[in-house]
Amino acid sequence: MTRDKPVMLVSVHIGNNPLYGYFVAHPVYVVAIEQIKKMYPDILGGINYTNIYLPGYDLCQDGGDNAAPFFTDFYYKHPEVFDTSRLFPVLFSPECTNQVLVLADLAREFDLPLFTSVAGDSRLISRERYPTTSALASLARADTLQVIQALFKKFHWQTIALLCDKLSQYPGLNFYTGQCGDFRQLFKEVGYTWYDQPFNTAVARNFTNLLNATKQRSRIYFILTLPEYIRMLMIAAYNLELTSGDYIARKAFQTLILLTGIGPNWTAIRNLTGRFAETSRLLHNNTYSAVDEENELQICIYESTRMFAQVFVENYPEVYKLSSAAFIKRFFNRTFQFAARNYSTDGNGSKINPVTIARLDRIAQTMETTMIFDTITDNFTTVPSHTWYWFNRSKAPPDKPECGFRNNECPPDKRGIYGGIIATVSALLALAVIFGCCLMYRSNNQLKSTWWLLDISTDDPNTTVTESEQISITTMSVRLEETSVMVLGKKWHWRSRSVYAYRLVGDRMDAKSTVNYIKNNRKLLLLMNTLRSFDHPSLALFHGLVVEARDVYLVSEYGPKQNLSSLLHQRQLLLDKEFQCAFCWELIEGVDYLHSSRIGYHGNLSSMVCIIDAKYNLKISHTAYVELAELLDRTREPSLGPLFNPTELAWKPPEVQEIHGLMRPQAVLESRTKPSDVFAVAVIFFEIFTDLPAEKASVMRPDTRRDSYEQLVNLEMPNRLKTLLASCMRAQREARPTIKQFKHQFAAIKARKTNIVEHILQRLEKQTDDLEVAILERSNELEKEMQRADVLLKEILPKTIVESLRNHQDVTAEAFDCVTIMFSDLPEFMEISEQSDPLSVISFLNDVYAVFDAVTPYFDVYKVETANDSAVVASGLPIANGDRHATEIGLFAVSMLEEAKYVLDPIARNPIHLRIGINSGPAVASVIGVRMPRYCIFGDTMNTASRMESHGEGGKIHISASTMLMVRNSGHFNIEPRGKISVKGKGSMQTFWLTASGNCVGYLLETRRKSSPHPEEAGAAFSYVPV
Repeated sequence: MTRDKPVMLVSVHIGNNPLYGYFVAHPVYVVAIEQIKKMYPDILGGINYTNIYLPGYDLCQDGGDNAAPFFTDFYYKHPEVFDTSRLFPVLFSPECTNQVLVLADLAREFDLPLFTSVAGDSRLISRERYPTTSALASLARADTLQVIQALFKKFHWQTIALLCDKLSQYPGLNFYTGQCGDFRQLFKEVGYTWYDQPFNTAVARNFTNLLNATKQRSRIYFILTLPEYIRMLMIAAYNLELTSGDYIARKAFQTLILLTGIGPNWTAIRNLTGRFAETSRLLHNNTYSAVDEENELQICIYESTRMFAQVFVENYPEVYKLSSAAFIKRFFNRTFQFAARNYSTDGNGSKINPVTIARLDRIAQTMETTMIFDTITDNFTTVPSHTWYWFNRSKAPPDKPECGFRNNECPPDKRGIYGGIIATVSALLALAVIFGCCLMYRSNNQLKSTWWLLDISTDDPNTTVTESEQISITTMSVRLEETSVMVLGKKWHWRSRSVYAYRLVGDRMDAKSTVNYIKNNRKLLLLMNTLRSFDHPSLALFHGLVVEARDVYLVSEYGPKQNLSSLLHQRQLLLDKEFQCAFCWELIEGVDYLHSSRIGYHGNLSSMVCIIDAKYNLKISHTAYVELAELLDRTREPSLGPLFNPTELAWKPPEVQEIHGLMRPQAVLESRTKPSDVFAVAVIFFEIFTDLPAEKASVMRPDTRRDSYEQLVNLEMPNRLKTLLASCMRAQREARPTIKQFKHQFAAIKARKTNIVEHILQRLEKQTDDLEVAILERSNELEKEMQRADVLLKEILPKTIVESLRNHQDVTAEAFDCVTIMFSDLPEFMEISEQSDPLSVISFLNDVYAVFDAVTPYFDVYKVETANDSAVVASGLPIANGDRHATEIGLFAVSMLEEAKYVLDPIARNPIHLRIGINSGPAVASVIGVRMPRYCIFGDTMNTASRMESHGEGGKIHISASTMLMVRNSGHFNIEPRGKISVKGKGSMQTFWLTASGNCVGYLLETRRKSSPHPEEAGAAFSYVPV
C-alpha cells in the first residue's frame, strides 16, 4: 500500500524529433514506470503518470518559445496535477537545450523537481539559477570541454582550426551550435589561437574549398559534424595532400581521433530495448528496425527515471519534508548501478561519464578505443590491447610547421631546408560529440521504417462518400493500363479523423508480396518519405498506404469543403475579393514550396486537386500521386493511348496538348515541369476571378483569335492581372515566368491579405465590439438589479443564511447557548384599529416601524419578525457576539422608547407608548419553509420574553432576572426591582424595570452614527463601540 502522498510523474514533450521526440520517449517512461512499480510496490506502487505533448516535427529551433506558453497553460488549467497537498509532482523532459532551459526556469518558479536526460548544457548545473533541476545527460558539454583541454595539453597543441557545421537540415541538432560556442569560450579563456571556419552541409559540401581556406593557418582541425560528412571531409583532406596512403578513405582515417562517451552494454539490455520498440508500436503505431532500437538517448531517459525512483525510496518518508532543491541535492556525489552501465554523479548532480578516445586499428582497420579519459582525475588511461600510434610519425604532429605556414619563421640556416615544406603532415581532430552521433545517423535512416504501412482494418473501405463529399479523382489520371483503371476517393476514419482513401485497382499479388515489393523499391520509399516531410499549410498531408488482399489504398488529408472546382462552379459560396485573394495566395505559396522541394513540381495541378478544409483554407493535393501509382504497379506496360481525359487538358500547357495521344512518355515528361505548373496556376486564377470554367481560359493566351481577345477585354479583371496571366500561358514555356516571379508580380497587384477565416473574423470584430458594449451596459444594469435584490433578501433573512443559500448549502438548525430576545407591543393599538380605517392603520404601522428600522442598523441586533403591532428582535444570533447580546438589546430597547416619543397616534395625536419585554437564555434557530422562508427562533427563552412583554407596562422595559444579571455591570442602565409577579405558565418570577443611565444611550447612538453613517450599505458585521 502506498502511504502519504503518491508521486505524480509528468513528462513534457515539445515536438516529435525522430531521435528523442514523443513517439520515442513516451514509451520509455511507460516501461520505466511499470518496472518501478514492480521494484518498489510498497512505496511507489501507486505512482501516477501523465504526459503533455505539443505536436510538431521538431520545435527545438524556436529557442524555447513554444515551451513557456505550452507548459504554463497546462499548469494553470490542471492544478490537480501539481497539487502538492495531495501529490508529490515531479517533472521529466527528454527535450533539447532550448526547451529545457525554459522548463528549468519554470520548475524553479513553481518549486518542482525537474530531471533532464538529453540536454547537456553546462548552464543547467548552476545551482543559483536552476536549484530544482537535475541534468542527467549521458555526456555533458562540460565533459567534452575538459577532455579537449586535456588532449591539447597532452600533445602541446595551441593553434586550432575550428570547423563547425550549422546542420540547418537537422534543426533538432542545435546543440552543435551551442557546443561550438563553448569551444570558442574555452579557447579564449585558455589562450589558444583558433580560426573559425563555419560551413553548412545543408547548402554545400565542397570540403576542398573549406580545407583550402584553413590549411595555411593550422594543421590541427577541430570538426563538429555528422559521421557521414566526416568520411567525405577526410577524402578531401587526402586529395589536398594533408594525408597520404594507398586507399583514400582508409588512409585518411588514420589521422582521425574520435571522442565519445562510454555506451551501454546493448547485449545485456536487449529485452529492454525490445520492450521500448513494442510499446512504441502499440501506443503510436511507430516501428523501427533492430538497428534503430539501439538508441542511447532512450537508455538515458530510462536511467534518469530509475535514478529518481531509487533516491526517492532511499529518502522515504523524509522526502515529503524536503524542498525541491533539497531533494535534487540527494542526487549529488553518489553511484547508480544498472544493467546497461554504472553511473556516478559529481557535486553538481551531473553524470560522471568517462570519455573514450578511438583511433583506426592497424590490423582490424576499424575504429577502436585506445585511451580512456577520467573526468574526475583528469588523467588518460591507455587500453593495452590497442596501441596508440601516429601515422608516418613517432610523436604527435605540431600544430604548425617549424618555419611557419608561409616559411617566414625559419632560422637563417634552416630556411632553405624547410622552404618547400609547408604542410607535410596534417592531423585532423574530428570530434563527433554529444550522445553518439552514429546512433543519430542510423535513426534518421527512415527507409527501413514501415511508417507508411497503415492499419485501418476496423474501417469499411466499401462505403464511399456521398457525391457532395467525394473529390473528383478522375483528374488524377492514374492509368495503370490501357483500360484506364480509375482511382476512387473514399472517406475513411483513421485515428479519429477523416481522410481520403484512393484505391489503386489492378492485377496484384497478395498483401504480403505487395508489402515486400514496396520495402525493396528504394525509389518508391524515397518518394513517400519526401511526401511525408512536406510541412506547409497549403499542402495536403500524405499519411501512407493501406495494403489489403489485392488492393492498395493511398491515404491523404480529407477536405470537408470538397475541392476548389466544385466550390466555384456549384456557387455554394459567394467569393468576394478577400476570398479570391486568400485562395490565390495559398495556391501560390503551396506551388512555391513544391518548386523549392526535392520533387520540384506537381505535374497534375488543377482546381480539382485543390481541396478546401473546414476553415476554407486551400490545400494542394495529389502531389506525385501519379508517380506513386506507377511505381506501385509492377505490370504496367507502355501505352500509346491517350494519357489525359478531355476535362484535364484545360490545365495542360500547349506543349502537352499538342502531343497528347501521340507520344505518351513525352507527354508525361512535359507535364511534370515547373512551367507546366505555372500554366495551371494561371488557369486556376482565371477560374477564381471570373467564375468561368477552365475551358474558357484559352482567351487569355497571347495567340488567341480576335473575337476571343474581345472577350478578354470584357472580363471583370484588373488589366495588370490579365497581362500577368497571359504571360503564364505563352506557347513557349521558356517565356513563362517562374513561380517566384509570378508571386512578386501578383503581390504588386494584390497585396498579401489574411486568410478567409481571419477575414471573416475581421468583419465580425466590429460587431463584436458593439455587442460587448451593449452586453456591458446590460451587465451593469443586471448587476445593479442583483444588488437591489441582494439587499432586499438580506433584509428578509440573516446575511450568513443568505450566503449559505447562495452557495447551495443546506441550512441546518443551530443551537445557541445564550441569546437575548425582545418582544414589543403597542397597548393602544386595539383602540386605534377600532376607530381608524384599514388604510390609516397600515400607514400608522409603517411610520412606527420605519422609525425603528432606521435605528436597528446601529445595534448588533436582528429583527426576527413583525405581526401587526408586535415585533420580535434578537441579539447573539445568527452570529454569536459573546456576552454583549443582552447589552445590545437593552440599548436598542431604550432607543426605541426614545424614538417612540416622536410617533403620534392618529386618534388623539399623542406619543405612543411601547411595552417591551426582554429575556436571555438558550435558543435554537433555523430557516423554515422553502417558499417564503422565515428565520424562526424556538425555545423557552422565546416564551419567557413574550411573558415579560405581556406582563409589562406601556412606556417601560420589563426584563427577567437572567437579563438583569448580564446588564447590571455594563454601566449603561439603571435597574429597578419590580418584585415577584405571577407569570402564566411560569409561576412566581422575580423581574425588573430597565431604564437608561443618564444620556448615555443618546451619546452612544450618535457616536455609532458618526463611525458608520450608512451601516446598511457597508454590508459588514456591526462593530461594538463602548461608551
